[in-house]
Amino acid sequence: MKLQFEEIKNLEEDRKLLIFRNYLKPNFLNCELKIAIIGNKIDYLDFYSNRYGIARYDFSTRKFTANSWEKEDDVQGISELSKHYTSIYLNSNEDSIFAREKVIPDVQENADNLIIELIDKVINNSAGSISDFPFIQNFINK
Repeated sequence: MKLQFEEIKNLEEDRKLLIFRNYLKPNFLNCELKIAIIGNKIDYLDFYSNRYGIARYDFSTRKFTANSWEKEDDVQGISELSKHYTSIYLNSNEDSIFAREKVIPDVQENADNLIIELIDKVINNSAGSISDFPFIQNFINK
């Protein structure tokens, strides 16, 4: 199943957050895309990949931030206690290559063509206004 529009959050003043998600099974998130909007401009894109980690593309700075998930082997070796109660968290920072080659393609693999096009245009700096994406305007104007 492809990413589906799930909700829009109205933040302070003219800020909005559009959230698209897809699930592996009920209540188990596979991928997510959050589009933060200020007025008519895209502020940032947040990507969540169950497989690789998270990434953010900040439109104003044109920079990526990313984190990978810890590997299970790393978690189990921390202490005797962690061998019994393992929990996988985000690992340290990753570079923009990790965001571009792992996290974002995984999210795009689970997206329809309109969302793939939006992601490509925004991260390649060829579009940054919601007027470039009528389907986004439709969600906002509902």
